[in-house]
Amino acid sequence: IAWNTTLVDVTVDDSGIISVLDSTWCRVFQYTQDGDMLGVFGGIGTTCGTFSSPSALESLNGQILVLDKLKGTITTFVPTAYRELLGQALAYYTEGNYQASIDLWQQVLKYNSNMPLAYKSIGKAYMQQERPKEALENLRMAGDRESYSLVYGQLRQAFFQRNIVWIL
Repeated sequence: IAWNTTLVDVTVDDSGIISVLDSTWCRVFQYTQDGDMLGVFGGIGTTCGTFSSPSALESLNGQILVLDKLKGTITTFVPTAYRELLGQALAYYTEGNYQASIDLWQQVLKYNSNMPLAYKSIGKAYMQQERPKEALENLRMAGDRESYSLVYGQLRQAFFQRNIVWIL
């Protein structure tokens, strides 16, 4: 399936979250610096939070502002508790505070138990903490084959090193 879109503006907030405005579907897409999708909001319509012809996007103090040239309005989106949690979890991971990021990602999963980014981030944090078994389970849940394969290879190598005499 091909989706026709018209991307008209991009902004990056202070925490590195990338927001992209699509004027065809009147939506704002948000991504991490690594390109993982965080969420989508907005839409075509005349009610609050929707647009007729969005033309510009800006991030300001954690909020997203969208200009609708047809309506002549600026809509301000304030982050929800869920979105704030996502931002803090990403920040902790980026800072190298892996245990704090794991705790926050687990809270994110209480809001949305089907978020691959949360499982991927938990798995990678466990990798940094050299906890491969926990990392494997989360990377499997995330569908991150590359990282899963890397950790699995490390576990396999450690197994062979521990058991080489018995194997031979």
